[in-house]
Amino acid sequence: MVNSSSHPLASPSHIPSGPPHRRRPCDRCHAIKERCRWPADKTGVESCERCSRLGQLCDSNRPVAKVGRKRASPAGNRMALRRTNARTSSLLIMPKKDIREATPQISATAPASVVNESSPLQLSRIHHLHDLNRMIPPRMSLFPELNQLELHFLDIMLHKGISVDKYLIGPSFRDRHLQSFVDHLQAEMPHVKDAFIACASHLSGNVSLQQVAQGQSIGYRRAAAAIASLRISSIRSENDLSMMLILGVAISTFTLHHSSCLPVCKYILGLVSSMYEKDYTLLERLGGDGMAFLLCLLGTEIEDCLVSCQLPTIRIRSGMLDQLVDRFSGISAPIFTYLYDICQLAQQFQQMRLQGHACSDVILEKRRCSLRATLEECSPTVSMAYLSENFTPHEVMIMMTQYKFLQLSALIILHRLRHPYATKDEIPLEMAHCILEELDRIMELTGRAVPFADLPHLVACFELKDHTERRDALQKSQRLINFSQYCRTEQQASLLAFWSARDQTDRRDIYWTDVASCIG
Repeated sequence: MVNSSSHPLASPSHIPSGPPHRRRPCDRCHAIKERCRWPADKTGVESCERCSRLGQLCDSNRPVAKVGRKRASPAGNRMALRRTNARTSSLLIMPKKDIREATPQISATAPASVVNESSPLQLSRIHHLHDLNRMIPPRMSLFPELNQLELHFLDIMLHKGISVDKYLIGPSFRDRHLQSFVDHLQAEMPHVKDAFIACASHLSGNVSLQQVAQGQSIGYRRAAAAIASLRISSIRSENDLSMMLILGVAISTFTLHHSSCLPVCKYILGLVSSMYEKDYTLLERLGGDGMAFLLCLLGTEIEDCLVSCQLPTIRIRSGMLDQLVDRFSGISAPIFTYLYDICQLAQQFQQMRLQGHACSDVILEKRRCSLRATLEECSPTVSMAYLSENFTPHEVMIMMTQYKFLQLSALIILHRLRHPYATKDEIPLEMAHCILEELDRIMELTGRAVPFADLPHLVACFELKDHTERRDALQKSQRLINFSQYCRTEQQASLLAFWSARDQTDRRDIYWTDVASCIG
């Protein structure tokens, strides 16, 4: 390859003397296939007209193609024909050179499960990689550090090719959600590309590409790069904040397939909190996408804080989200404020019991009863008429169910702050059965799990005493907890650990504040 730094045509400032030469298009104009125009009557100009107008750096540092016809390979232009399956007549066509070069690379980097599979399947995956060259938009050539598969994942994002339905309330929200990734990728590709590649490595929908990406640790490498970039980024405007929020969602989506995403959520929400405390109108200026990503991160953090009796980063003021219909939380966003208050109350109960401050008990009990009364009386703030006119019947059903089980799970937690497990079980057990029955009903009617169902499912299953019911709940969690296999495994492990602790000689001293220590 020609060294661009030493080539006489590498940049507009290196133009040889002698006969006039046509200027080489700059990298930015070349990437978007736009004519690169330079002033004809000015000398010493450093930027083309487009870069000057946009205030961008104008360079021509891409490698220069060799002049002349490309040399033919030793085998000529013959193609190798390989059958993908002995029982079918479909053919996989690849140049012999690509077969020789690609096969060792896949064998060296792919996981054992990929390497040990049949040769036709390996060739099929190599064919996927071979096809990537002609699918990558030219503007992505500005990132030479990305390999072809990583560029392909960005292309999948640009063409709305990721699978997101299981994270959303329903298909009415799909296109807007996918478009939000496209918008940020087109406007801020250098900043979001790493997080989006990591996210797409799990959501591409192509199992073969996912496995090859896993073997090459693409997701881990890009997620690490995204987090490193996140730490040095600063927020100067609402646009910067919106970009940080979608970065957080993309990184968290990847992370929740392997481990907890709580550190990422807390970091980004901390940035939001510092701005929100100075200006409560900030949320109104975020727009629908920014608000959705904020609620996604906030809801994820609140679920963890409820179990650990810790305080979430942000408390959204009452009434600010009353008319919001969100792609993740539906019409349940107003409940997040009450869940914050429960986290605060649980933390105070925990401190009171650890420090033995019995005098605080009366004050906390009064707060608990007041919060319980408020939750019992609250109802959806978005009218049913509006929901019916704008969303499908299944989406309305999911939103109403989501609101109901978040409300019931909050009431169960409030009950267990005062009454330990194995005491006064009738009311919370009835609410638990209602939650589990609603989750089953939605699954049967719509074939989909409900977003943000992990915490209500966990809270409800903690109440179960019958071993048959417990076994049934574990089995159904395979479908109900569907964000990732990691989330499902963690949920099941938490249930087994808590049930084991509760069953020890019929313990009656486990309050909600003890749950975190029981599940480890």
